[in-house]
Amino acid sequence: MFDTLRVMTSKRQGIPASLKRRLRQHHNFTCAMCPSPIYDYEHIDGYASTGHRFEDMTLLCPRHHREKTAGRLPASLVRKYRNQPYSTRRAATGGHPTHFAGPSQFMLIGDLTFETAGENRAVGLADQGEVILGIRVENGAPLIEIDLRDEANRPLLIVRSGELRFMSASWDITVEGQRITIWSEPETKALVLDLNPPNEIRVPHADFWHAGIHVRAGTASGYGGVQLRDAGESGHASFSGGTWIGGHFDIRDSKNVRPDAFFVISNVSATFRGPGL
Repeated sequence: MFDTLRVMTSKRQGIPASLKRRLRQHHNFTCAMCPSPIYDYEHIDGYASTGHRFEDMTLLCPRHHREKTAGRLPASLVRKYRNQPYSTRRAATGGHPTHFAGPSQFMLIGDLTFETAGENRAVGLADQGEVILGIRVENGAPLIEIDLRDEANRPLLIVRSGELRFMSASWDITVEGQRITIWSEPETKALVLDLNPPNEIRVPHADFWHAGIHVRAGTASGYGGVQLRDAGESGHASFSGGTWIGGHFDIRDSKNVRPDAFFVISNVSATFRGPGL
């Protein structure tokens, strides 16, 4: 009796970080039973029965977690999906909406601040006019746009029209509160993204590739700003500080300046500092 009481009243240990990562990778960053990229860590037969064991744990989205907790989803079916997760052979998770609203939106990339200004404006970083890390406003709705890739041009995170999708090419992805962190390799964070609705997005760290351009920002840049280099390291541009209103940086195309583009960065040998270009 004493031993049973001691087990029941003992403090439950947290799930080790390495086990969480192994579960995320096994499930391709989604619920075991559907493509939802938002999930809970679940003990199939209950923590009291198995403790934290890889083979007895899975990932369940809030809907499937509630179904199992209420007894409407049997553990046997959960285990079947845990052994053959829904997204095992899929390149991307299902979409998940973001929730931003209001006429003024702020995108902070490192120590640069981008602010929207009116309809049909794109702010942030772009490639030939297409936003790859920023926000656009369409019919009064602010929409996040992100196209995050590694050096081999494999997509790691895609956000289109405010709907995010995680990609299986990522080494790891964590969602903790308002922060999303994408790893391209074991020691390399490709993106740290803080979602602060209704009107602010922060990127304190970025280290990714797009169209042969290596983009580093925030803590990855070494000085807090945005740094761009081409694949041969022959051209570079860097920006630090300032608030940019109603415009975007184009990372490589200086010949295709859209009317709403504030500044254009191309892969030429030049270094720029501060807002007074």
